[in-house]
Amino acid sequence: MFRSAEIHKKLEGAIARLRKVVGHRDGDGGQGYAARAADFLQRWENRTKHLERELKAPEPKPLELAIGGAAPIVDWLAARTTENARLAATPVDGIKAFKVSSQGKDPCTGSWRANVQLPPGHYRIEAKAKLKDVVATGDDAGVQLRLSGKPTAQKLAGSQSWVVLEHEFVVAEVAQEVVLVAELRNSAGQVWFRRDAFRIVRLPD
Repeated sequence: MFRSAEIHKKLEGAIARLRKVVGHRDGDGGQGYAARAADFLQRWENRTKHLERELKAPEPKPLELAIGGAAPIVDWLAARTTENARLAATPVDGIKAFKVSSQGKDPCTGSWRANVQLPPGHYRIEAKAKLKDVVATGDDAGVQLRLSGKPTAQKLAGSQSWVVLEHEFVVAEVAQEVVLVAELRNSAGQVWFRRDAFRIVRLPD
């Protein structure tokens, strides 16, 4: 049984004990440590809530689509890879969106992710993104839409308004779960992904 409340209580106790030591070392009463610890606890709580929902949910069924058919993708989870990445579900231009931004001018990596169970076939995922002052660092950097563990050819930077992102892929032989990734990768700046524009399309094999 997953006892998140018990684990949370132990984490809080450990953080309180460490705050005294770190505060004495840093000379700030542990304020800086407390802020970082609070951020860690918030991310841990978000993750455990997601896991608890997954444990209670029935076994997922593959998303069956006819050739040319499409379905929206609505269940997304924030994933921060670098500490300076900021993620929020917040509107822009009056449109509901998922935002990823860098804190400061240093590049960051952060994403929104969705798990989808798919039968064998040829697919395309689609999204729309608004970019502001995105500065990419490296060949694999920029605003991207891809599968976890897989590269994509389309990488965006600069400032653009609701540009279309697309990525094609194949699920071979047996049904499998894929992780869709809408990402600001190794980049500074801001990007918003329209929440109503995420969809997956079945293509001819």
